[in-house]
Amino acid sequence: MSKVHHLWVKVSIKKHRTYLYDGNHLLYIMYSIAGIYRRDKKTHQLKSLTPTGTFHVQEDCGDSFYNQEAKEGAK
Repeated sequence: MSKVHHLWVKVSIKKHRTYLYDGNHLLYIMYSIAGIYRRDKKTHQLKSLTPTGTFHVQEDCGDSFYNQEAKEGAK
C-alpha cells in the first residue's frame, strides 16, 4: 500500500461489494454485506443502517474513532 497515493473506498449495498481505488484506478474488489436493516416508520420499507457515501482514507490514523450518527466506534 506504500505506492498508493489517493486511496478511497466505495461500498455498493445493492451489489454487496466494496471497491478500493487509488484515484480512478480500481485496486481491489471484495464481497461485503450491509449488516443491520430497520423498517422506516413513514415508508415501511427496509433501510440499511450501514453508512453510505465516499470515504477517503487518510495517511495518518488516530488512536480511535467514533461515528456519532451510528453511535459506534473503536479504540
